[in-house]
Amino acid sequence: MSPSERTAKHIIIITVDGFFGQAIPTEKSLDTESLKTELRSSGYEVSLMNLEDLANLDEENTEGNAIYLIGSHQNPEIKNYINDVVSIKSGSKLNFLPRPELILAHENKGVQCLLGKRYKLQLPQQDYLYNAKEPESRTVIKHVSGAGSKMVFIAEDNNNYSARLFLSGLTLLTIRDVLYYIKSFVKTKIRWKHFSTDYINFNKRYFRHVRQKFIKSPGYDFKVLVFFDRVYVLRREERTGDFRASGSGKFTFERPSNELVRFALDLRRQIDTPYVSLDLILGDEKYECIEFQCVHFGPYTQQFAPHYYTIENNELVEHANSFSTEASYSYAIATYISSQLKISATG
Repeated sequence: MSPSERTAKHIIIITVDGFFGQAIPTEKSLDTESLKTELRSSGYEVSLMNLEDLANLDEENTEGNAIYLIGSHQNPEIKNYINDVVSIKSGSKLNFLPRPELILAHENKGVQCLLGKRYKLQLPQQDYLYNAKEPESRTVIKHVSGAGSKMVFIAEDNNNYSARLFLSGLTLLTIRDVLYYIKSFVKTKIRWKHFSTDYINFNKRYFRHVRQKFIKSPGYDFKVLVFFDRVYVLRREERTGDFRASGSGKFTFERPSNELVRFALDLRRQIDTPYVSLDLILGDEKYECIEFQCVHFGPYTQQFAPHYYTIENNELVEHANSFSTEASYSYAIATYISSQLKISATG
């Protein structure tokens, strides 16, 4: 948002046929009426707009200072539709919250990697690839898509991981991919003369993935939700015989360290978003972020944490958690916009 546009007092919540996610279970929407009530109590005019209406909006007749609050979706076609809309309209006068690139990063580890490099985020060393290149040392391989720990594995040095990349990505294959492999098998058997290396490389299935520095785990990680300056923390133990904690079901709420809360708050500011979900791990005596989401993240940690934490006068302060998820979102949105107003006024 430009300084002049930060004076916006109209927030338009973009829904998918009434859905603005996510609650529990995943397919359940947040209560948009509650969101409207909470935001109005902060002095904002609030309305709802369906995603299709946003896509086909005449941009010449829109409010230049309105803020379009947008999320994401786990239905692949709807997610792609959202990505199409924000990708094109990001060049218009419409103000999206969060920013379009943060919406594109939803469940896309490749975009997260690229954003990490652009904004010098505190992420482990990683590269975004489409070819399976031999790692120089023990490395974590993560398919671009897939929530949580799905399609994540470790590749050892001098160990070709192309086969594992293919096998772990089988669920991503399309009918076209299957037909290609069947045709390839037949043509190889009959030594078809036009079946060249160029043909293979042009038509084969590539798997976009992130190759990330392996971080020795202490046996657990943290799911951290940050709503502006309020930090909710869930400790997740690793699965038995596995290096991954996501999806283990072994959860505990405990008082975090001052360093963890500071790290999470600093990362939210770096990403420049009102709210964010972080997967954090303590490795080599410092915290590192292995994944982040700025839209459509699970609210479990916020809903069930007995406390949230802030930093006040350089000290960690514990507060009883008495807020709904909708109230937490509304607080983060209103406080973020207010902070941007102060920035524009002073800078």
